[in-house]
Amino acid sequence: MKKFLMLGIMLMMSLVSFSQSTTAAVYQDNLIFMSSEGVKTAVGVRPYGNAGIGVATPDSSAILDLTSTTMGLGLPQMTTTQVNAIASPRTGLTVYNTTLNLIVFYNGSGWLKVTTSSM
Repeated sequence: MKKFLMLGIMLMMSLVSFSQSTTAAVYQDNLIFMSSEGVKTAVGVRPYGNAGIGVATPDSSAILDLTSTTMGLGLPQMTTTQVNAIASPRTGLTVYNTTLNLIVFYNGSGWLKVTTSSM
């Protein structure tokens, strides 16, 4: 359990930029980061194998629960050439294709547009 918590701490610290005045606390099985400027940066790391950013208690059905009313999720951006150069992509791998200006995913045998049309 402690190994998972430490791994979660390292993961969250690599994903979120913190100032020197940021503190971490464990509250109800969640690791919460808060700044001394009064800004609450809710980052929940639960011992159940899931984490959340922008939410103190991640939804138990999500491995990663991202919550915001002002920001979206930024996917990795690549050209079609770069996407096709990915060696052995895993099924479900998703990127934003800057050549096509849309999201594509790997279905296990090829890259498809989110519309499911072939790339």
